[in-house]
Amino acid sequence: MKRCKFIKMDVFAGDKSYGNPAAVFYPDEIITSEEMQKIGYELKGFVSEAVFIFNDDSGKSDYHLRYFSCEREVPFCGHGTVGALYDMLKSTEDTRPIITIRTMKGILEIENRISSEDSVYVTAPEPLFHDYRFDADEVSAALNIDSSAISGKFQLKAVNVGQNILLVPLKTLDDVVKCSPDYDSIRKYCLSHNVEIVNIYTEDVNFSQNFIRSRVFAPGFGYLEDPATGSANSALAYFLKKENIWNGNPFSIEQGVLKADPSLVRIIFKNNRVLFGGKAKTRIDGYYFLV
Repeated sequence: MKRCKFIKMDVFAGDKSYGNPAAVFYPDEIITSEEMQKIGYELKGFVSEAVFIFNDDSGKSDYHLRYFSCEREVPFCGHGTVGALYDMLKSTEDTRPIITIRTMKGILEIENRISSEDSVYVTAPEPLFHDYRFDADEVSAALNIDSSAISGKFQLKAVNVGQNILLVPLKTLDDVVKCSPDYDSIRKYCLSHNVEIVNIYTEDVNFSQNFIRSRVFAPGFGYLEDPATGSANSALAYFLKKENIWNGNPFSIEQGVLKADPSLVRIIFKNNRVLFGGKAKTRIDGYYFLV
């Protein structure tokens, strides 16, 4: 029987929000891809993704991270990365300012700001802007909203920062928080349009110090909503920067269905790359036994 050090964390949690759950595993013996996928499946409904962190034997980085949803391996998971590195750096009292990780999206830098901000910041993968065309009526039907809720201020755009993410601008905060898509409908739309995640967003925020309110749906990975995300919001940040909507100054995204109690994702721009950051709260600390 194999066992792994296992921590369940809520990432990007606010004062009253629970953030996004992730399971972080530290295997101390050989574990196969099939076993990692089995764990991801067994944790369906409990966490969004399971993250496995290893020393990088290739010598290319400090750590090698792999991510699994209930359905498949994920090339990159933002909140899982924040959770894993926050726990590792804080528990080991590692004060190195920069940590490197190897993922399916290449080598990424992690900024250790635990001592100054109680947070870690992850360099998002470089963006790929797709030229896909989307029909607003079809998108609104998939989201189960009226087409009038979609804002004409920004275009519907697909950006890849690890996954293909469709960015959908809505007019108001109520449009965002009241959106209630049917899982099968939005999954069917995503699979037929080569997108895995849908990020709905608005400039109409609940707290004036924040810049954007978002919600993220991830039917391409086997579940409906991702309550607090790094990758989907970094895709949005890259888009806002490209369109000169964002000047590059640090800002926060409030995310979630609860209007007054959002999760918070911090965004900065450095060396022509988006970094997203936050902290995590440990909820379970123990061992996972794989039979």
